[in-house]
Amino acid sequence: MSDQKPPSPEPNSAASDADDRMIEAAMIEAVYSSTLDPARFDDLVTTWDAVVLENDQPFPQILRSHFEQARKLAGDPRLDPSHYFADLLDVISGPAILMDAAGQFLAANAHARMVDDRDGIEALISDAIANGWGPDDKAGTLRLPRSSGHSLLAMCSELRITVQDRAVYLIKLESSLWTPEMSEVLRTSYGLSDAEIEVAQRLHAGQAASDIAKDRTRSLETIRSQIKSLITKTGARKQHGLLQLLAHLQYLGGQNTAKAAPSASPTPDRSVRMHSFPTATGGTLVCAEYGPADGLPVLYFTTSSPPTETDLWREACFSEGLRVLAPYRPGFGASTGLHGGQDMAVTLAEVLRPHLPDAPLVLAGHREGGILAAQVAGHLKPYAQIKAVCLVSTGVPLEAEEENNGRLTNMQRSIGAALNMPAALRFGYATAARMFNASRRGERHIVSYFFNNSPIDTGLIQSEEFWKIGRDNIAYSFENTDMIVEDIARWASDWPTTVPNRGDHTPPWVFVQGEAHDFLFPEHLNGFIEMTPGTSSDLVPKTAQLMLYQRSHYVAQVIARQFTRGEESA
Repeated sequence: MSDQKPPSPEPNSAASDADDRMIEAAMIEAVYSSTLDPARFDDLVTTWDAVVLENDQPFPQILRSHFEQARKLAGDPRLDPSHYFADLLDVISGPAILMDAAGQFLAANAHARMVDDRDGIEALISDAIANGWGPDDKAGTLRLPRSSGHSLLAMCSELRITVQDRAVYLIKLESSLWTPEMSEVLRTSYGLSDAEIEVAQRLHAGQAASDIAKDRTRSLETIRSQIKSLITKTGARKQHGLLQLLAHLQYLGGQNTAKAAPSASPTPDRSVRMHSFPTATGGTLVCAEYGPADGLPVLYFTTSSPPTETDLWREACFSEGLRVLAPYRPGFGASTGLHGGQDMAVTLAEVLRPHLPDAPLVLAGHREGGILAAQVAGHLKPYAQIKAVCLVSTGVPLEAEEENNGRLTNMQRSIGAALNMPAALRFGYATAARMFNASRRGERHIVSYFFNNSPIDTGLIQSEEFWKIGRDNIAYSFENTDMIVEDIARWASDWPTTVPNRGDHTPPWVFVQGEAHDFLFPEHLNGFIEMTPGTSSDLVPKTAQLMLYQRSHYVAQVIARQFTRGEESA
């Protein structure tokens, strides 16, 4: 045997290995916890940062199988509480939601999803349950605040099932607006006096007996006596039964005067025209067309926002005389039979080519849709007169390892995973989508998360208009979370090298971007433009991710100007 001793281990190798194992264990725990409960999304993000960013290392490869397995488990309907309750909720005619005994939202039917301020109502009920309200408290009837004279009741009953060892509560919502017909039914069918009807109306509006006594200048004993008479004459079971009866009287009176959702105004001269084009593989490319029929032709590509964008954007296109043809990419809308990646741009070009006008046109793209626009332009260049490509809020890649002045953005969390371990990012986005789709509270949480790095956008989404824009965009992109990962990977890599004819920027590229964008930094874009002939930028002050929606008319003007590009100087 040799007398040579084995090499001594590095002084800190054992401690380093132990730290790595702890990091891996923390990530694995966060992954499976959020698989079981998507509301643990914040815990997942916090662990993600600790594992990847604070330790300045890539995801350990051992985690790959866990992310892939968790992604499969997350799609198992047996882990979705609403899977068990779908049949029950579907047969309930009115708004109904399910919560557990801790106030955690579980599921809702279609009627409940249409209730005004559902997220606020869910929060009130959740807080009430957490404070001890439930089926044993006045038979579970809870009066909720409501404006415009509406009465809103939440009636709670316990189901004979449990979720994670907690009871499940069925919450039925009843809403009504007091009408003259209700007074007439109480008078003729139940024999109530005018004074009793007034007390019933005040109870319906949410007033307590003491408040009714004060407003009607009666003693509290008199009002209590009248309430007792109401309960006796209507045959209700205590006061909560009376409130339930009053909520139903709108139907007994033959009219439902509850607040209805406003119907959309017809705008025949501003309508969106839909087209379906066949693909060579037997699929279909669906396109939206809007703007004046004789307008300047624009091919418009989107990824994380609907091709129709917003009413304001379409109106801006009308005003600037742009006739927009906007395809739904594969996996979205009704477009089928298309491939992702570079093949998608080739297929889009082949399908759209027969429908291009003889006149010059501009290609434009929103966010990563700008990459698609540039790629498709390269393939269409031999067949069309393309004046320019407008890349709206597309920016250029920010290298994963590049210092970012200490600013942590949601995109930074995603870049490294998209390039090195897409399974991790697919799982992260799937978890966010599950939380987003679970409840209105989840919607608001995820919308806030995606805009929380930008003070400008955070301020904007406080308004209902911009919050709805952010929500609708996220809902659209969450239709296919795997496609999001493809988009981020395509953007984060050196995507200009994948664009045909990159060395000959004809047509030219024009970047239109918010000056305060929180991860597409102007200095990075300016550096790219300085090194790349045929590119230019138009930075829009005081705007960030929501720039297109803040300055719709300006962006439409920039696109319209490309049609006269070069003519003015000539």
